[in-house]
Amino acid sequence: MASYIQIYNRRMSHDAPFLARMEVAVAKFAAYCKNTSTNAEWWPDALANPAAKVQAMAWEVCFDPTIAEVEDTNAITDAQIQAAVEAVALRY
Repeated sequence: MASYIQIYNRRMSHDAPFLARMEVAVAKFAAYCKNTSTNAEWWPDALANPAAKVQAMAWEVCFDPTIAEVEDTNAITDAQIQAAVEAVALRY
């Protein structure tokens, strides 16, 4: 399990690569929603400014069990990030 300081560092700009990977996950999910004509109220803002969505949802993504259980951020896979982002994305 990641420590609170590791989770904090993931959430803040101390771990810019993690936040960048989250931004890609947001944009990918937004493009999926656009292309499948689903969640029409969510994807336009997410595609226009994925960084804002990342900032809004970052704590919840960092607390997702599949993310929080990994101590080394580099060991978190893109698939784990994608799943965690999709699990909380539509609330933002």
